[in-house]
Amino acid sequence: MESSPHHYDNVETIRPPSYEHSIHESRSSFSTYSDSGSSSGEGLPHPPEKMIETNERISTRTLFDTSFLPVFNIIATLGLIAGIIIVYTKANGQSVDNHTQANLPIPVLISLLVSLVILFIGGGIGYAVSEYKWARFQSKAGKLALLDAYDACSRGVGGAIRAIPALRLDAVLIATIIFYLGTIVIGPAAQGILHTQKYEVCTEDRDTDNIMRKLDFIDTTLYEFDTTSKDPRSIKGVNDYFNIQLGLRHFYAESPLFISATCPPTALNCTYPNIDIPYINFDCKTTDFATQKIVDLTNNNVTTVQDYWHNVTSETYTLPPRLPAFFYSSSMYNRTYYDLNNLTFPFPLGTERPVLDADARRSVGDVSMVVLSKGDTFENVYSTEYGKTEIMKVRECTFRPYLNKTDLYSVRGTFGFNIKSSDPVPMDYDNKIGNNVYLASSKRTDEKGTTLMLNIYALQLSMIRAIVLDEEGVKDIFLNMTMDQALHKMSNRVSITYTLESPKSYNFPGPRVLCTETEMLYSLNPSAYLPLALCLLIPLIWWTVTWIVSLYKVNGISRGHSQVALLVSGLSPSARDKMRGTIHENQYATMKAATTVDVKFGERRSDGHPTFGLPQEVEPVGVRRMSF
Repeated sequence: MESSPHHYDNVETIRPPSYEHSIHESRSSFSTYSDSGSSSGEGLPHPPEKMIETNERISTRTLFDTSFLPVFNIIATLGLIAGIIIVYTKANGQSVDNHTQANLPIPVLISLLVSLVILFIGGGIGYAVSEYKWARFQSKAGKLALLDAYDACSRGVGGAIRAIPALRLDAVLIATIIFYLGTIVIGPAAQGILHTQKYEVCTEDRDTDNIMRKLDFIDTTLYEFDTTSKDPRSIKGVNDYFNIQLGLRHFYAESPLFISATCPPTALNCTYPNIDIPYINFDCKTTDFATQKIVDLTNNNVTTVQDYWHNVTSETYTLPPRLPAFFYSSSMYNRTYYDLNNLTFPFPLGTERPVLDADARRSVGDVSMVVLSKGDTFENVYSTEYGKTEIMKVRECTFRPYLNKTDLYSVRGTFGFNIKSSDPVPMDYDNKIGNNVYLASSKRTDEKGTTLMLNIYALQLSMIRAIVLDEEGVKDIFLNMTMDQALHKMSNRVSITYTLESPKSYNFPGPRVLCTETEMLYSLNPSAYLPLALCLLIPLIWWTVTWIVSLYKVNGISRGHSQVALLVSGLSPSARDKMRGTIHENQYATMKAATTVDVKFGERRSDGHPTFGLPQEVEPVGVRRMSF
């Protein structure tokens, strides 16, 4: 039979190549054309070379059309996630009022980026689920209602919620709903981590106006000394004794601490670091009311607390003694303020070298006092209940000197202090403090440590004088604290007041640590915004993998959301019969009826038309993968 050119003119108008013929020949063949036919014109003789070129051209175009928008979605989502991280990172530490990016305030820009990334992620999930429903029903049968559920889940949060009534144990549906609902909280969370705060910035200030007043206990002599007699008993206490009284008065009144120092009103605080301030620790032990000995200043003798108390509570007194009461300990006999103040010293003969004075040595030593209180409290009361230990407690307290490294600070006009370190001051009474020969030499002022030792000794004599004699009657004020607390605060307040408020203190030019407050700044924690941004990769990766796997399973044929594809494929007559009449009901009734019908996407046995039919009446869709 003679071949006719007319047959080649009709090639392009024939239905998808040898469709019916290929169904009957082999449903599993990878060829889309029948190999039957002859030179006599039977069959459909297509030139093989031409058809291979056509297939490659169609496959490339189809692949581009199918993947362009999803790939663009992936790239855009990654760019937006990176943009969110960059915005957070650049905004950290910047001014809330003045910092912008892309001419937008940070909250507005973050809101815009998050809205866009949620939009793209929602679109990507839609791509994946819309393709998955075709692959799902093509691979195995399922309830017809699932078709509606998949389609709903591919249309955003509202569709996902509508699909919940038809939800089954389907991993894709569950993941889709979780991701959709999760994106709802991303926006508020992104705004919630935009923390702002003001920071404290501290710098060292050595300005000449930065001054405070302080005494130098280490190198400056702070006591009066009889340079003629060279007698250690001529040290009666520190100069400017009224500042010791002032410190004691501040303690009893619990008044705020005052420091002669400058601090700008605009500063949050100022700190003067490492100031040397003496501190007297009261080393107390409980003793007996009947046997503890004290110095009776009225009679200038040593007596017991019990005898003293009995004498002062006799009928000759209008009021009984007041607690707490302070006394010179018996070891201070001949060393009280009155003793030292009334003592006269013989003038040395000529320029003879002085000899060691044993009496002078015996008159110098540890300073100690006796404290009588109501129990363990510092309660200010009058009492005749002497001798009752449950009411009256007796302590003997020895003064132990220390030198503290102290940071002084001012916070908006309120002063305070922090003790950084505390070192005991050794008191050498035999060789230095009580040795008149040593004191007569230049070592008294030249040898390292001696000036500090003598200053601290003088300070102790002044403190015990102020506490025991109470010349200003400051103890009438009630203090609600324990005895230990009171003694600690008393020592701190007296020492600081004397060191920093004495007229003989000198101007100390710093350094001063000056702390100011910044304007309101963004305070963004990478451990908060990085997980927030990176967690958006989870739905992105999920839908990308789901979309690729679904397309692979359907041979690269993207039907997606296409309603036309659904209408063209339709239901097989048998499946349609099972749903007969439900079209007159609403969508929820239709979905309920669809939960009873199992369908599968495949080719009808009768004519090879792809459709949703009962599992037993459809064949698997023939593989028509071109070069995908």
